[in-house]
Amino acid sequence: MQSFPTRLMEAFAVLGFFAMIVINQQIFNGTVSFVTIGAFMAAAYKVIPAIVKIFNSAGQVNAYAFTINDLSNDSHTVTKNRSPETGGEIEKICFKNVFFSYTRPVLKDFNFSFKRGDFIGISGVSGIGKTTLVNLLLGFLTPDSGEIIFNNTVTTSAIRKTFHKRISYAKQQSFLLYDSLLNNIVFEEAGYNERKFMKAVSAAGINKVENIHSFINVNEVSENGKNISGGQRQRIALARAFYKDFDLIILDEPCSELDKQSELKLLQNLQQLTKEGKIVLLITHNQNSLSFCNKIISMDEGA
Repeated sequence: MQSFPTRLMEAFAVLGFFAMIVINQQIFNGTVSFVTIGAFMAAAYKVIPAIVKIFNSAGQVNAYAFTINDLSNDSHTVTKNRSPETGGEIEKICFKNVFFSYTRPVLKDFNFSFKRGDFIGISGVSGIGKTTLVNLLLGFLTPDSGEIIFNNTVTTSAIRKTFHKRISYAKQQSFLLYDSLLNNIVFEEAGYNERKFMKAVSAAGINKVENIHSFINVNEVSENGKNISGGQRQRIALARAFYKDFDLIILDEPCSELDKQSELKLLQNLQQLTKEGKIVLLITHNQNSLSFCNKIISMDEGA
């Protein structure tokens, strides 16, 4: 699908070239040279990709806006008028007899529960339903049947969204702002909390604030983090997730771009969070990472 705009552009370029020849013959009686037509088409061929890129970027912005609104601004709005049973601190979550399917069943009579202090690993091959499970938890999807219980409340998708303020989520492909490193970590917060910031960057593997710039050798992150490595992007995304106040943190393959030493340090930091009463939900293929978890959901065995 990503190559579709390029193929369409090439087709329009060829059609445009022949259209220019016809127009030249019919209107200008062939007075415009083929060199001029060629130069015009070459210029158009340079401009069209930029236009396509703008439309693609606009689509990405809309997709990210959905996530941002649901995980930040929208949650602030909802929690203002919440009932005592919803939107507060997360003590425990229970999936009870949950069924969910697309064109095929993904979850079949799924039962699982976890509480404060648990380190849960979700394993399974790509496309088996790990992200679906997370989207059900976040209220982005509704189960076909069964119950998802937060604390002692049987929830709807709308109720689960009221808990977003207490959930931090680092996706495998996290977006980065064309902005400073600081703003990429504290995100929308004006007047950041230095203590929280120090703790977040340390948990992400950056030990000192002054090391952040030397860590990636730039003062500003470019569009989608193109001027930094995958591991560096991952550390920034992790620091952003750790900076937020949360009861539950969801991490999707957080070690995929890290070396062994950094991976071990991160897992130890996650274990420390559970000792502080946080819930850690880790999506990973890595068996070594799963060894740190006290509960494991194996999607390969059928959920």
